[in-house]
Amino acid sequence: MGDALREQLEGLSDRSMPGRTRRRLGDWQLRGDRGATGRANTVWPTGRPALPTSDAVDKIERWYESLQLRPGFQIFSGASTDLTAELDRRGYVEVPGAIVMTMAMDDLTIDPGTSAGEATTMAIGRSPSHEFEQLVGQPNRVLEMTSTALPQIFLTVKGPKENTLGGGRATFDGRWMGITAMNTVPEARRTGVAQAVLRSLAEHGRHHGADRIWLQVMDSNGPARQLYSKAGMCEAHRYHYRFAHSESPQ
Repeated sequence: MGDALREQLEGLSDRSMPGRTRRRLGDWQLRGDRGATGRANTVWPTGRPALPTSDAVDKIERWYESLQLRPGFQIFSGASTDLTAELDRRGYVEVPGAIVMTMAMDDLTIDPGTSAGEATTMAIGRSPSHEFEQLVGQPNRVLEMTSTALPQIFLTVKGPKENTLGGGRATFDGRWMGITAMNTVPEARRTGVAQAVLRSLAEHGRHHGADRIWLQVMDSNGPARQLYSKAGMCEAHRYHYRFAHSESPQ
């Protein structure tokens, strides 16, 4: 993957969950929110910090401490070796991030016959519903999703007894649709729920003028990676986090 696409995907990721509190340090973006997600509560160290790396990290640590958050960095492939060496020196621990996958919207290969069941219904809103919040199960995580200024939708699938089976979130940023917060309740897995969510989100993406999809999935989530690969998505790059040893006060 070329550097231009990687940098574009980094920007898409940042804008989809930017955090309520931001500060620029040279080219670096410091992001803080409720401490629920990595993206909204870490530094995006793109470019140069306009300070010697050690001094920049000192200032960053003070900023996060003022927010009562654990200092952390989102490290994409191609990150500054000066930064990674400085974080090694300070004992920052590595925390798993995600695999970033992409594809052209028209290449999405979900069998039109794939269904979560005839008795299921889809509910879509521009703000998270109570059912979506219950599906995610972390109120602060849902609140951090709403920090973006991008158009977004929240989708839930309900069963015949109005029970929530799964759902997902999509953000729209130019020609790109980003998919996050894909969830299926354990008892509904491998029943077509996730495929139905993907197909519905893609349909809405086309209405918003999107022709490309990006999403993030944990390396450890084998079933989800298999689903996305089968649908036509390919790995673009990966990222992880580096956090200070001390625990967040939250």
